[in-house]
Amino acid sequence: MENSAIQFIGRKKEIRTILDFIGHSYDGTGKVILIRGEGGIGKTRLLGEVVDQISIIEKLKDYAVHQVIDFDNQGFNSAERVANFMINCLPDHSGFESYFNQLSVFHIIEASNVSKESINTQLEVLIATFVKNYNQSVGEKKNIWLFDTIEKLLGPDGKLSKDIVNDWVNKFPLLKNTIFIFAGRVEASRLLHEKFEKEGGILVLSVELGGFSHEESQTYIAEKQQFLKVTIKQEWSDKLIVLSEGKPIFLDLAIEWFAQEADIDWLMKLNITDEITYETKQGFEGKIISKIRELKYPIDWVVFVLAHIYPLDKEGFEILFAEDEEIKYKFEDVEKMVFTKSLPGGEIKLHDEVQRIVSEHIIDTIDNQLLRRQYYSQKIIHHLQNRLKHKENEFEKKLAAFKEKGENDIDLKLEIAERETVLNELTNQLIIHSFFANPSEGKHKLHNRIQELTSGRWTKQEVDTLLQGLGGFLKANPLSNDIDFVLDLTRLQLYAEKSQELEEFKDKASNEQKIEIYLLESNDLVRRGENSDSILLLQQAEQLNNEIDNNYNKIRLDIELGWNYRLIGDLKAAKDRYEKAIQSIIREKGKDDWEQHRDLAIHYGWTQNNLAFVLSDANATRREAVHYARSAIYHWSKINHVLGLGAGHSVLGITFYRIDKPEQALEEFEKALKIFEELGLFQWICQVYSWRGAIYQDRNGPGDLKKAREELDLALDLASKHYKQIIPMTLNRLGRVYMSLQKWDLALKHMLESLKQAKLLPDYVYWLGSIGRLGYVIAEYPKSNIDLEFLWREFNEFRSITKEKGISPEKNSLGITQLALARLELRLLSKHYTSKKFDLVMNLLRESIPLITEHGSYARTDIESRLTHFEKEFPNINSDIIQNIGDGLYDFIVNKTKTEYGSSYYIVLEKISDWKNY
Repeated sequence: MENSAIQFIGRKKEIRTILDFIGHSYDGTGKVILIRGEGGIGKTRLLGEVVDQISIIEKLKDYAVHQVIDFDNQGFNSAERVANFMINCLPDHSGFESYFNQLSVFHIIEASNVSKESINTQLEVLIATFVKNYNQSVGEKKNIWLFDTIEKLLGPDGKLSKDIVNDWVNKFPLLKNTIFIFAGRVEASRLLHEKFEKEGGILVLSVELGGFSHEESQTYIAEKQQFLKVTIKQEWSDKLIVLSEGKPIFLDLAIEWFAQEADIDWLMKLNITDEITYETKQGFEGKIISKIRELKYPIDWVVFVLAHIYPLDKEGFEILFAEDEEIKYKFEDVEKMVFTKSLPGGEIKLHDEVQRIVSEHIIDTIDNQLLRRQYYSQKIIHHLQNRLKHKENEFEKKLAAFKEKGENDIDLKLEIAERETVLNELTNQLIIHSFFANPSEGKHKLHNRIQELTSGRWTKQEVDTLLQGLGGFLKANPLSNDIDFVLDLTRLQLYAEKSQELEEFKDKASNEQKIEIYLLESNDLVRRGENSDSILLLQQAEQLNNEIDNNYNKIRLDIELGWNYRLIGDLKAAKDRYEKAIQSIIREKGKDDWEQHRDLAIHYGWTQNNLAFVLSDANATRREAVHYARSAIYHWSKINHVLGLGAGHSVLGITFYRIDKPEQALEEFEKALKIFEELGLFQWICQVYSWRGAIYQDRNGPGDLKKAREELDLALDLASKHYKQIIPMTLNRLGRVYMSLQKWDLALKHMLESLKQAKLLPDYVYWLGSIGRLGYVIAEYPKSNIDLEFLWREFNEFRSITKEKGISPEKNSLGITQLALARLELRLLSKHYTSKKFDLVMNLLRESIPLITEHGSYARTDIESRLTHFEKEFPNINSDIIQNIGDGLYDFIVNKTKTEYGSSYYIVLEKISDWKNY
C-alpha cells in the first residue's frame, strides 16, 4: 500500500460511478472495473477508498471484499499463483480438489516435450475446472477481487503477460457473483480493457483518473502542511501545483523535503507556464528526487538501494547499512516515507513512479560504473542465502505440522505452492545480485537454475523478471565469448518467447555463437511441432558454418537435421544425414581412442541408434539396420555409456520385431528394461512395455493378447506420468488388441482417443495410423457411430496440415489408411456403381498395396492378411467388378515384382490373380 497519512481527498464522481456500477448493474455475472491513470496519480488510494465505502453502504455489505492482489509483489507472477491466492482467500476451499488434480496433470504435460497445442488443450480443461469449483464454492455469495499495479504485467515489448491475462479473459466471464476491480497505468489498463471486451465479452467500466484539480491540490497541500506542522509560501504552493500536474506523489515529496529542511528555492527558479514543456517536467522530476541527498540523514542511498534491491525487509535493511549507525535502525522511518510502498510480507520497495524517475534521472549520474551496485549486491547476497535457508526450514516445519494434524490436502497443496513461489523469488534475486557481485559466480548460479527449466516449474513471468534483472548487468557488460553464458541467455529468451529480444541478441553474437543459438532454437521449434521451420533454421546454421568451416559443428548439424527429417517422415534425407555424420565423426576422431573424444563418442553412438531405427522402416534395409544396432551396442559397451547401451538394445529389439523375429526382439527389450529400471528412467521403461505389448498382440498365441493388454496398460499408465509422446502409439496398439479380441466398442474408443492425442502432440505417424485403423473398425463394427465421411474428413485434414508443414506421411500408415478407405468405398460401389467411384477404388489400391508391402512395420509383412480383410467385401460385390479390379492391378503388380524383387509381391500377385479370375 502507498504510505500517506493524509485523508482521502476528492474523487467523488469516480467513487460514485464505481459504487453505482457495483450496486445497480448486478445480475450475477462477472464484471470488470478498470481504474486507470498515470503513475503517482492516486489509483491505489482510490482503490482503498472504494473498499472503505463498500463496507459502510448498506446495500453493498453483502459483498465479500478480498485482500488486494498487488503485482508489485513478485509472488503473483503466474496465473496459477493468482488462482491459488484467490482460493486461499475463500472461507472454504475444500471444493477445489478436482482443480488441483487437473493442475497436477497440467504440470506433467507442461514438463513433457509436447506441443503448444497439447499444453493449451490441458489448460482449457484446467480453467474449466477452476470455474466449476469456484462457482460451487461461492454459491450465491457476492465477491469483489482487487488487483493493483497491473502495469507490472507489461513486458519490455509493451505487451501484456499472455499467461495471466489470457487466463483472466477465459475465466472471468464465467465466474458468477463476482466483480473485479483493477488499478493500473493508462497503457496497461487500455490493453486489458480491449482484451476483456473483445475476447472475453465482459462488461467493463473504465474510470479515468486525472490529477487533482487546482482546488483539490490546494486542499491536499494544506492537509499535508498541517500534518507535518510546516508552512510553505503561497507562491511556492502555486508553482508546485502547476509543476506536479496534480500528482499527489510530487506534492507529497516536495512538502516532505521541505519538512526535512531540504532547500527547495530551486522551485522558484523554474520557468513555468500553463502549458508545461517536456524539458520543464523532466527538470522538475529530476530535482524532486535529487533532493533526497539533502535530507537530515543519508536517506539518499536508501532510495538508490531500493531502486535495485527489492523487496527489502528489516533484517536486510540493517545488513546493508550495518556500517552506518545513522541509518541502520531507521527501517520504520523509511517505511513511513511517501517514496516507499509497503508489501504484505513486511517488506518495502520504492513507489513505482519514484522508481521510474530514479532509473531515468539518478542512477547513471551517481553510479555509472555500477561500483555502488556491486558493493550493495555483495552485501545482500549473504542475507538472501540466510533467508533461503530460514524459509526452507520454516516451510518444512509447516508442512510437517500439516501432515501431523491431518489437515485438508488442499491446504497442504496451497502451502507447497506458496513455498515454491517464495523460494523461487529469493533464488532469482540471489542470481541477479551474484552477477553484479561476482559475474563468474552469477553465471554458474544461472546455469544451475536453468537446468530446473526441464521440470516445467518456472513461469514465463519469472523468466521475464530474471531477464529484466540481468538487463543492467548486460548493459554494462556486453556479450563476451563465454559461449555457455550466451546459450543460457538464449534458453531464457526461448522459454519466455522473447522473439524480438532473441533477434537483437543474435545480431550481437559471433557466427560461432549464432550457430549454437540456432541449434537451441531448432530444439524449441521441434518441441512445438514446427519441424519445417526448425529445418530452415538448421540450414541457415549450415551456411554460417560453411564460412567458419568447423567440422564439429558440421557433425552436430547433420545429426540434428537427420532427427528433423526423421520426424517429418523424410527417412531418405534422415538416412543421408546420419551416414554423413558417422563418416565425419570417424574422420574427426582419426586414430585416437574414443576416450580422447568423449563428446564425439556419444554422438557416434546415438547416431548409430537413430540410423538403425530409420533403416528398420523398410524391408529392403532392415538387415542393415540390425548391423548398425549391434554396432551401436558394442560401441556403448566399449565407452561404458549405460543409457546409450539400453537404448541400443531397445533399437535392436524394434528392428528384430520388424523383421519378424519376436523372440529375439523380446530378449533385447528385456536387456534394455533391466538397464532402464536400474537408472529409474520411466520414459524409456514405458516405451519398452509398449513395444513388448505390440509383439504379443502380433503373435496372437495362447495368452498373448492378455499379455499384450497388460503390457500396454502398464505402458499407458507410465506414459501419462512420464512420457506423453508415446500415448497415441500405446492407445493405438491397445485398440488393435481389442480388434483382435473383436471387442469393437473398446477398439473404437481407444482408436478415437489415439487419434485425439496424436493430433494434440502432434504425432503424425499415429495421427494417420489411427485414421487407418478406424477404417477397419468401421468396416467390422456396424454399430459404430462414425462413418466413411468422418474418415475422409479426418484424412483430408491430415493431408492438408502435413502438406502445409512439408511433412511426408509415414508410408505404412498411409498404406493402411488408403486400403481401409478402398474397402469402404468398394462397399458403396456395390450399391451404386459409377466409373468415378471405381477409379477412386483403383487409385487407392495402387497407392496402398506397395506402401504396405514395402514398409509394413509390425513384425511381419502383413499385406496378405490386409488383402484378406479387403476380400471380406467380395460376397456382396458383383463378380465383374472384382475381375475388373484384378485386371487393373495385375500388370501393375507384375511390374513391381520385376523391379522390387520383394518376395511379398509374389504373395500379392497370387491374390490379384485370384481376383482376376474370380
